Amino acid sequence: MNLAWSREANQDVFRLSDFLIDKSPEAAFRFIRELRDHTSIITEQPRIGRPYKGNSKIRVYIMPFGSNGYVIRYGITDSDVIILRIWHQRETR
Repeated sequence: MNLAWSREANQDVFRLSDFLIDKSPEAAFRFIRELRDHTSIITEQPRIGRPYKGNSKIRVYIMPFGSNGYVIRYGITDSDVIILRIWHQRETR
């Protein structure tokens, strides 16, 4: 499957990496590397995440990172996985 990113998801990546880079440049680099690896897993196995609110076309995947992780919400079409939003599990949503 092809991988696409929503504008909001791209903004999320910048926001999250900016937060990490202030604390630890190494952690920010690791976050980007892990995100790349996990989105690759999602494109290979698009049904790996759990359905979001019962909708099988929108799913949620937890990317482990440190003692918590990041939530990746994505959509599935016939040929694409679209990353919709990303946030840290501790963020209020």
